[in-house]
Amino acid sequence: MPWLTDKDLGAIQNYVDMTRARADLKGLRMEVDTDPWAFHDFLQAQEHTHGVPTTHNPANTDVRPGNFFWLQLWHGSEIVACHAQRWVETRNLIELVRTHSVFMDLTPTLDHQRVELYPEAAELFISGRIGIGGGFWIRKDWRGRGLTEIFSRVGRAVALRQFSLEWYVAFFLNTDRRTRFGRLGAAFANSVPLLNGYFPPYGRREDIQLMYMSRSDILRQISHEIRAQPEAA
Repeated sequence: MPWLTDKDLGAIQNYVDMTRARADLKGLRMEVDTDPWAFHDFLQAQEHTHGVPTTHNPANTDVRPGNFFWLQLWHGSEIVACHAQRWVETRNLIELVRTHSVFMDLTPTLDHQRVELYPEAAELFISGRIGIGGGFWIRKDWRGRGLTEIFSRVGRAVALRQFSLEWYVAFFLNTDRRTRFGRLGAAFANSVPLLNGYFPPYGRREDIQLMYMSRSDILRQISHEIRAQPEAA
């Protein structure tokens, strides 16, 4: 049996088309680009961001056409939202967290600092082809217009198809606000507290959670959202 069946591929395309139709109703168009430096330079220049995530930053991490893309929402000649995707293959994602390489695999250090995993994370086993989302941003004057629900989920659908993923993950601050965004806006199916201590991307102590979905989780969600909005599919 193929990894993604024709039914799966059709559902993913229907979901992308549905998302584009929803964006079009707001006068927006969706585009895709594979240049990580263009993503870096764009996000670096924007206000009201957390900066370029090291997981998707070509200065720190091996991202390039073929293992990376970023989606954009355009209003006329301006980008008003973006979201980056990449993939890695590993025997154990948590090992990449412990060694810091999932965050900065181009920048070895002589002074490694231990990350303090939560027990639940230490027992978690996610392996194979793993998509990682990062750099989700909406311009301030476009926030509160429903773009989170429209835009934060379609990237993993495209990544699932493009990269033949087994899992999809993202790293979030372990706060009520970011948890609501991850579970409601981005609609992740699963989450686990990851670490409470040194966080390599920020170089300081943070409380971080990991949100994740399996390939089956993503396909089920795509089918559910298409059924919920048949007129847009």
